[in-house]
Amino acid sequence: MRELAVDFGTSNTVAALRTQGGPARLLLFDGWPVLPSAVLRGRDGTLVVGQEALRGARLDPARFEPHPKERIDDGEVLLGDAAVPVVSLIAAVLRRVAAEAPAPDRVVLTHPADWYSSRRAVLLEAAREAGWHGDVQLVAEPVAAATQAADVPPGQALAVFDMGGGTTDVAVLRRTGTGWDVLAEAGLPDFGGRDLDHLLLEHLGAELNRPNDAAGRRAARALAEDVRAGKEALSQYTQTDIPLPHPLPDAHLTRQELETLVEPALRRAVELLAKTVGTTPITAVYLVGGATRMPLVARLISQRIGLLPTIVDSPETSVALGALGPAPVIPQWTPIVPPPPSLPRSTPMPVPPPEPKQSTAAVVTAVGLVVLALGAVTVAALLRPDTVGTATPIASTPVSVPSSAPPEPAPAAFREDEQLIAFAGPAAAKADDCVNALGTNSQGDMYQARNHVRCRFEVDGVAYFANYLSSDDAQTCRQLNQEFVDLPDTRWLSEEPWTGGELTGKSHDIEAPSGNTVLWYADTNSLCAFFGAGTDHNPSMADVHQAWKTVVGA
Repeated sequence: MRELAVDFGTSNTVAALRTQGGPARLLLFDGWPVLPSAVLRGRDGTLVVGQEALRGARLDPARFEPHPKERIDDGEVLLGDAAVPVVSLIAAVLRRVAAEAPAPDRVVLTHPADWYSSRRAVLLEAAREAGWHGDVQLVAEPVAAATQAADVPPGQALAVFDMGGGTTDVAVLRRTGTGWDVLAEAGLPDFGGRDLDHLLLEHLGAELNRPNDAAGRRAARALAEDVRAGKEALSQYTQTDIPLPHPLPDAHLTRQELETLVEPALRRAVELLAKTVGTTPITAVYLVGGATRMPLVARLISQRIGLLPTIVDSPETSVALGALGPAPVIPQWTPIVPPPPSLPRSTPMPVPPPEPKQSTAAVVTAVGLVVLALGAVTVAALLRPDTVGTATPIASTPVSVPSSAPPEPAPAAFREDEQLIAFAGPAAAKADDCVNALGTNSQGDMYQARNHVRCRFEVDGVAYFANYLSSDDAQTCRQLNQEFVDLPDTRWLSEEPWTGGELTGKSHDIEAPSGNTVLWYADTNSLCAFFGAGTDHNPSMADVHQAWKTVVGA
């Protein structure tokens, strides 16, 4: 059994391989455990990646894309005189990884926790183009990072602060019996280690005009590398020297100078972490990503959160290593003892997971077309849609919303939203756990819902998630529905009356690579909901229907 995990990053890609359940090892590219994610289109149309792409960019930057991950929504990128599909750019990077680990039995690809299902679909399509046609799974990056936190017991939560080259992502996760639930996530798509490099470059007064010849491009590349190396050196030493181009004198820089320069920018990221954690009690903050090596990052988080962050040995590689999940451990000298029956029940997370198999069955139980969001829920955070296409017409069949109040008080996460509580019906009070998802880059935030509550249920050992949304704008539920329509290779199998759990209306059975979905809807558009399993499970339509009936006791 050969298992391959790939952390496709903004600036660099890292991959880890595990054979026969043994320890994972990092793959090496040109002797290094990190592969630049850069892609260059050669004059013959060939796509080259990594160091070779960086070298070629010095001669012809018009044929160069340094950060394909940032172009995930663009469809195509103009390189030289040809438009190249973004899928092909990503596939080129993955193909370079595949060359170092041929014929894996299982592939796990990581992605930001807030990637919409259409973005995850692009990543999966790139994996197929790279030659991986077997078992390919998705896992959210914070879930992969949290996998290495073996000292966090079930029921307790931690935060992951992931600062890479181009972005910063934060997430709050709760440990379950079998993995992690993503309680909240957020990100800064416009802030990462490169932005700190740029601040330092400006501070040194060494910015060059856009070079227009090969010599100028080589000088600009060398300057950028020297500045980055100087910044990284100050993570270990208190002072360093940075060579600057003539006629500027070389710069002498201290750690204190650098920290004073970048602290305002870093505080923005730390405040995002604090906001995302909110009132959730956490036991640890894990630092992930190469930019977190800067001592100031840990210090600011400690001051703001009140916890000293855990700094992993290799923050650049921890996501790839964690994506494979813990290796099975079989004691050699002591017998394997089955866990006591008092251990917590197993529960996968609400959206991006460790080794996800995308699948989220949507249950729109109400007014307004609703969409399942995410084909790739992994053990962790619920992903949301990002593209809006042509929505299917909204059904005119009325749906009766339960008129009686739930038999038990609704969870506090509903924040006394009476309309949403009545719409959710008796199921909400039976959830294992409910969290309010507003402010976490959820579907509710994306489509400007008034309220968004996410509830987790366990049915026969499988975690299912119901998301309830209320809105003052009918477009909220329509836009959710559009994401289903726009998912690649989606097939609408049926449209029939369906009744269960005091919800009556029409349903769509939707088959898609990202997961099978059942969609309920009504003819008013201010309330909606969706229901489905975590992506490490991909139940049949019949199983999803039955799970909902089990949840509500129908």
